[in-house]
Amino acid sequence: MKLTRIFFYALIILTTGCISPEVHQDAGQNTGELSKRLDKVQDRLLHGDVPMFTPEFILADVSLDPAYQRRFTEFSGDISGRYLQALSMTQPEDNPVDIHSLTGQLLKYQRSDGRFGDESLSFAPGDISNRHMALLWGNGRLLVGMMEYHKAYGKPEVLQAAVRLGGFLSGIAGTMLMPEVAEQFKESLAMGYICFTQLMEGWAMLYDATGDSSYLELAAKAGQYLPERGVQHSHGYLNTLLGSLMLYERTDQVEHLSFAQSRFDDLVSSTDYLVTSGVAEFFGEPREGHSYRDEGCSEADFLFVAFKLWEVTDDTRYLELAEKCLLNHFFFNQFETGDFGHHHIDREVGFVASDNVGYAWWCCNFHGIRGLHETQGHCVTCNENACRVNLFLEGTYGADDTKVSITRTGDNEPEYMLEVTEANAGASLSVRQPSWAKSFQILKNGSEMEVTDLKDGYVDLGPVTRGDRFTVRMEYRLNLVTRGGEVYGWENAPAGIQAAFFYGPYLMCIDDISQHQFMGEPSSRNIVWLDEKPAVAPSKSKFCPEAYLSASYYHDGMYGSYQTIFRPLAETSWQYPGNTRIWFQFDRKQQ
Repeated sequence: MKLTRIFFYALIILTTGCISPEVHQDAGQNTGELSKRLDKVQDRLLHGDVPMFTPEFILADVSLDPAYQRRFTEFSGDISGRYLQALSMTQPEDNPVDIHSLTGQLLKYQRSDGRFGDESLSFAPGDISNRHMALLWGNGRLLVGMMEYHKAYGKPEVLQAAVRLGGFLSGIAGTMLMPEVAEQFKESLAMGYICFTQLMEGWAMLYDATGDSSYLELAAKAGQYLPERGVQHSHGYLNTLLGSLMLYERTDQVEHLSFAQSRFDDLVSSTDYLVTSGVAEFFGEPREGHSYRDEGCSEADFLFVAFKLWEVTDDTRYLELAEKCLLNHFFFNQFETGDFGHHHIDREVGFVASDNVGYAWWCCNFHGIRGLHETQGHCVTCNENACRVNLFLEGTYGADDTKVSITRTGDNEPEYMLEVTEANAGASLSVRQPSWAKSFQILKNGSEMEVTDLKDGYVDLGPVTRGDRFTVRMEYRLNLVTRGGEVYGWENAPAGIQAAFFYGPYLMCIDDISQHQFMGEPSSRNIVWLDEKPAVAPSKSKFCPEAYLSASYYHDGMYGSYQTIFRPLAETSWQYPGNTRIWFQFDRKQQ
């Protein structure tokens, strides 16, 4: 198997010309990292052939037709609902599947009591098993998908079916809200009680469409039973926190905000929050028979909760948590095929290669589309005539009457051009000064501005008109983060520490495809020297050309110093997954 992997790597090098760290190449016009990643996963979904997403394949979890056996059909509605949600959001023009015809077929599989899936499952007290939890999870994801479709296309028959499904879920809530049921499934991983609490998102959307407050009452009751963070499925846990925040938005009841905020803050301060700025598939230590890995859905949900907390609190700390997850773990989670999914985690190294590559077509691709789509809506936000630049990602964003184009203009340095392409009368603009920027300079139409008026982490650029251009120049901080969470600048880092390495917002890494010599045996005790500050290395990367750093190191078993290239973890997602080191030994040379 090792020879097979080496042959595959060699094939990549021969066919792409990637013999240096610049393995990320654009095909055609660069439309920005977000758009490119969204196009990649969407193309995988629409035109991929293993598997091919035909109507029969998509609907297998509700048709339960033996002729269309595939993975996870017992989670009835999971893929069907995620498909509806993702593609109702993005509405691609080249979808070979007619989403309206698909939805019409879907509705034919609704059971007489409103559910989708196995109608023989009794939800009487004492009957609840893993099969019931699987059905609830799938029906919950399907409810969200139906509501997203209804919001996009306004089909009354879909809303009627969603209300019938809501009636079924309301009817079984009496059993599911029993304390003994919550206790029984509190640590059942993917079949856990989160299969019930995740219904909060769909109930909130049903309330939006119907005005029926009973859905919010049910959601509030369900949220109270979310188990404390323990050995749980992180996707369902985080999705429940999102449901609590949706409740707060609709009720103004501060207890829902406090609940989600305290649970999220607790997570971020715990060992379940990884240095990658994301989370593992399951909280807690891995159980026997379960690998320790990440999950694209969980990274996306982390994004959603952090973004939502920022929206409702205006605390830029949550925006920066979302940004760090996005630029590191969430982007890294996407594979070179466009898929999102699973990577195996090694606590001592970082991420390690697996013979069973985790392309999670059954869930993570859809949540990945949603994550990229929702991020596009957060890059520039407008409240009436006041717009804010929040994330430095290329593209054109904003409201209908005020738009800002963000373009990377620095070759190997962090520099961006912000151009006002549309501006309403009286429009104003501000730009975020991130905490990871050591210095921050702004030029308006070529003339430097004073960066003095900071409010909640933003620089006020004043009134703007169409055609105004602002150049933003930054210098990144260079920090080392230990396993215990201590943060040191490169210059004041103590000798002999083990740490991860951040350059600005990026978690830096070394992998065995671009830097195979550093990773060559023996490498477990390689030492990166602190005596010399890393220098920016030339790069043709379109994603982050300013974040390639050359550093001096000692290679285990060899005398002398050598040079290696660090690059952002997320950059490695554009190659076949290998071994990727994010934890390093740092020391100073003996005098």
